[in-house]
Amino acid sequence: MLAAKTLHLTNGGSFTQRLSSLLPRADILTWNEILCEGPASKDVLSEGFILERISYLGRFGDEAASKYQVFVGQFSDLDWNDFDEVVFWFEYDLFCHINMAAAITYVSKELPKAAFYLVCSGTIEGKEGLYGLSELPDAQVWNEYDAKIRLTEEDLQNLSQFWDVYTSQDHSQLDKITFNKDHFPYFASCIQAHKERFPQENSGLNTLELTVLKAIDTHSFESSHKLVGHLLKNQGYYGFGDLQWFDIVERVAPYYDPSPLSLNPEGKAVLQGENSAFSIMEDPTLFGQCPKYNYLYNPSTQALEKR
Repeated sequence: MLAAKTLHLTNGGSFTQRLSSLLPRADILTWNEILCEGPASKDVLSEGFILERISYLGRFGDEAASKYQVFVGQFSDLDWNDFDEVVFWFEYDLFCHINMAAAITYVSKELPKAAFYLVCSGTIEGKEGLYGLSELPDAQVWNEYDAKIRLTEEDLQNLSQFWDVYTSQDHSQLDKITFNKDHFPYFASCIQAHKERFPQENSGLNTLELTVLKAIDTHSFESSHKLVGHLLKNQGYYGFGDLQWFDIVERVAPYYDPSPLSLNPEGKAVLQGENSAFSIMEDPTLFGQCPKYNYLYNPSTQALEKR
């Protein structure tokens, strides 16, 4: 029997380079997306999907749109008939899990008879904290690979259902998706983190925006760069990069004074729930196809409520 021909799909360029050194003859592609931000439609990498993403990514400049064309091209040029199994390399955080759901949903349609495996880094036995793939020593990367999960048809259906809901306007349905915890130990935490991206009723801010104000209120930061460094180290299940955190910091700029950073009276009032930020903060942000301000997150029930 011929050995299976394997395609490896990674969560980012940095780990692709790393994996290429460990598996020099392997076929490796990078899922170079940030689908936790901006509009996204159900049919992954369809013409409409691509146009929508390029339009959104244009806010980061022409280079971002150009890189996206390269990303799309590597999949359109691929001869899928060459492969009969795919190994997906992703991480524990929200950023990766939304990308992972889209990637696996897309590839499962291109390779309906292939075997799919998942390597998902996070906890390591005997160690504290959560680890990204690029943080692992070579021996641990091989351990993760050896322990990869064979995804079942039910797993694929759940991922597809998640993607369908994420690209709809009704994100309250996310809680109804039940993932196999042995195969997806971090998905529940990622869905919870996502729900907290919707604003709370009292303040009009979401958990991330409140986290920024709390950090400014309880620490002394000389600059936004120092603040973002702190946020990157203490973000839990979000997995955001520095540009995403700078966007959040800039968004709540009306509520603090710079150099050194300190909350102004309006910021203190919002943080204490004495004032609402809705009139200042509300914008057309989309998560998939769901407007950010169509729902409120209720911290008491941990549920989304239609606004």
